[in-house]
Amino acid sequence: MTLTSCLCFLLVAQLEINHIAGSSIVRRDSDVRKGNSASESWSLDYHGFEVDASGGGVLVGAGNGKSTHSLFVVYSVGTGKSEAHVERMQEILNTWGKHLPSGHMLQLVGATPNASAGVTIVPAEQCPDDHSGGACKDAAGLEAAYRAGAKWAVLLGDDNFVLAANMEVALRRYDSDQPVLKGILGCGSCKGGGLCGGGGQIFSRAAMKQMGVESGAYVKEHAQEAQACGMWGDVANCRVASNHEVPLTDLEGLYGWKQSLSDLKNRVASGHPLIFHYMSAAKMHSLEPFVEQAGQASNASSPASLVADAMSKYLQDKAAYVFEENVRRSKLAA
Repeated sequence: MTLTSCLCFLLVAQLEINHIAGSSIVRRDSDVRKGNSASESWSLDYHGFEVDASGGGVLVGAGNGKSTHSLFVVYSVGTGKSEAHVERMQEILNTWGKHLPSGHMLQLVGATPNASAGVTIVPAEQCPDDHSGGACKDAAGLEAAYRAGAKWAVLLGDDNFVLAANMEVALRRYDSDQPVLKGILGCGSCKGGGLCGGGGQIFSRAAMKQMGVESGAYVKEHAQEAQACGMWGDVANCRVASNHEVPLTDLEGLYGWKQSLSDLKNRVASGHPLIFHYMSAAKMHSLEPFVEQAGQASNASSPASLVADAMSKYLQDKAAYVFEENVRRSKLAA
């Protein structure tokens, strides 16, 4: 479904954005926009995030520094401080987060600094734990991943489940020195085709650089584009990428839609899934043993007909998800 206009929220006050490279996120009482109800308001003046004194990356819990691995992937998970966020974040650390291939890194954006020893933390203290804060955490996470030296940055929420071995196999088919933003295309108003971030947003290093992450211009531009499209961080990234001629392409294996545990197991058994969405802590816990037993990066024992059927269903489900997601966003913008 193509939207003819951007999904825009009513703004109470235009943000004054004055980018300061390397500064902490700044919140001002005058930087407010109206939300879905008259009583809700948020500031969204995000200028960056705290970095360590050595310049070697974001705040570090227990020694996660830059990697020299040839396929250095940073999984940047936007989270928060509520009980639900903390529960899902902890389950990530107990499941897929502990099985990352060598040289890959997990960073938590918006987590309490002492919550997860041994994991890279981007505090993003002034990004609220709500819809508008999601865009802010996207920007902070992408800039942090670039500074850490990521060849690929994968933006996620704490309700995603990553099959990291499969992701490594998929990303090895592409060159991180070529600019590209991969995901599920089709959400929102963007000349690059729209982007539905529920299945993850995947940036090559060249894409990040071309989008202005290295120069510091990205954070300011992302905030401006987020304002213009209802604070959807994924659409804002699509718009920034398009502004800088970074191509957007679909990546098969991203599941942005909700599935039952039985369906999730079927996906693991019959295909090469990369990322699942709408995962509760309980569902992550239940799926993890099955993933380990099945073997993430191989479906050699699956009949070709089963794999073909799985791909056909995947494409149908993805089309339905994109349509329904656009409808949902349109209603929220009304």
